Order: sequence, then C-alpha cells, then structure tokens
Amino acid sequence: MNPNYYTLYWLNSKLDVAVSQEQYAEIKEVLIDQYLSREMMMNFKNLSRIVQNSNLYFPIFMAPIASYVTFGLFGFNKTGGANKAFMPIFVFNFFFALWYAYTRPLPRRLYTKILADPTSDGQYIRTQIATMKPGLWQILSRELYRKGYLFPEMNEFDEGTEFQKDFVPPY
Repeated sequence: MNPNYYTLYWLNSKLDVAVSQEQYAEIKEVLIDQYLSREMMMNFKNLSRIVQNSNLYFPIFMAPIASYVTFGLFGFNKTGGANKAFMPIFVFNFFFALWYAYTRPLPRRLYTKILADPTSDGQYIRTQIATMKPGLWQILSRELYRKGYLFPEMNEFDEGTEFQKDFVPPY
C-alpha cells in the first residue's frame, strides 16, 4: 500500500476545484449510490471523512476568532455594564463566523478528482448536478472551465440554449 495515498488528499492547491460544505451537501443530495463504481464510492468515503473533520474543527477554530472580535467591540476591557451584552454579541459573532466557514469554498483534490473524472462516473455526477441543481452546476461548470477542464455537460459549450429576455415572446 502506498503510504502517500491518504496524505495526497490533504495537499490542496489553487488548481483544485473549490466547493463549500453547503455545496458538498447539495452534491450528495442528488446522487444515487447504486450508479457509482467502487472507486468513486471510496473517493466519496474519503471526502466525507474530510468534511466530517471540518465540521468538527470549524467551531473549535471559529470560537477564538468570535471572542477576539467581541472583545474588540468592547475595547478589550471587562469593566462596566458591557459585560451583560458580551454573551449575546459573542453568540452572534460565533454563528456569523461559522456561517462564513461553512459557505466559503475550499479547494480540495478530491473535489477535483470527483467532478473532473473522465469516466462514466464523472459524467453521471456532472449530469445529475446539471439536471437537479442548475444554480450549483453554473458555479461548478464555470470553475471547471477556468481550471482547464472541458466536458460536454458544461454550460460553456451549450450554444443551443436560448433564454427568454421578456415575459411574453415577441410576435
């Protein structure tokens, strides 16, 4: 067994596709496991492990940031009546920091490996996302195109689709 097999998934670069935790949940929503190969299922298993670790560590890393911002709002002193408002403002800052962490796209090699897979698995995944989540597919298709990937499912190659510009078509 290659000892670098699992460590390669943690080495991410700007060339990898960036997907947020929220977008990852939407991707998993539209896929049916029976249509995926064993290799792709292992990729999703490894990615789920990484995402679960992120779900665990985001609150741990965001709590000090939220407390620092809250202390900054109070001038870094704990005297006076401002202590009564500390906890509600801390909770607001904490949830705002968590929202930012969960919705910020992070580049991961496994996202690239799954979305840019040239086999029938990749085609199934891209087609399902394009069909079931067109808003998400617009973002992912643009990012794949910018990273240099070309697939027939991408929006950048769909020249036959014409969208209406008015509510009523002109006669």
